[in-house]
Amino acid sequence: MTIKAIIINGSPRKNGHTAALLGKVREGLEASGCETKTVNLRDFGTFGGCVSCLACKVKGSKCDGVCAIRDGLRPLLEEVKETDILVLGSPVYFHYPVAAVRAFTERFLFPQLDYTNPGVSLLKKKIQCGFLYTMHIPGDTMFADFGYEQTLGATVRSFDLVGSSEALYFRGLTVFDPPGRYAIGKELEDVFTDMKRDHYAEYEREAFALGQRLVEKARQ
Repeated sequence: MTIKAIIINGSPRKNGHTAALLGKVREGLEASGCETKTVNLRDFGTFGGCVSCLACKVKGSKCDGVCAIRDGLRPLLEEVKETDILVLGSPVYFHYPVAAVRAFTERFLFPQLDYTNPGVSLLKKKIQCGFLYTMHIPGDTMFADFGYEQTLGATVRSFDLVGSSEALYFRGLTVFDPPGRYAIGKELEDVFTDMKRDHYAEYEREAFALGQRLVEKARQ
């Protein structure tokens, strides 16, 4: 049986740290024999989150677990519903996943909720879900002080509805590249430079291993 994965880059940057590390996840998936497809959320046009129309919850609804809104995101929602593995990548903006990722999450998960059987998904299969977060936060202390494992982890755990979920949190990655171009302090710039030098290879290994783990779970 061929295992299929959809990798979603939620970053507005198609070639930033999030995309690069998702590429390593893809390598791990493919090394384990998985068929992959990578998409950028920004390519699906302008879309928003759930509008609470409740069309997916009406008795006798024909939505079949897909958001009723017919916009550019709908084809992706239909495709994700059929995949074995879902990988979502997002930078962290003001303590949360970016708005596009949040909108996707609402639009994908809410139609799956079965309110006649609380806590159960209408999805007829299990999807193994992996999250990858990239952020400026340079170290463990600030990460803990901001409660990121709880705030960011809440979105991750929401995907347990359709299968299982896990996340990687990559810290000290800046969009202010190349150095010297942007108006940031030299001390902070040095912190970002040191973090990337000391940890990026480790981040790549962790991302690759995530891909392999997700395939292993999908085969169980």
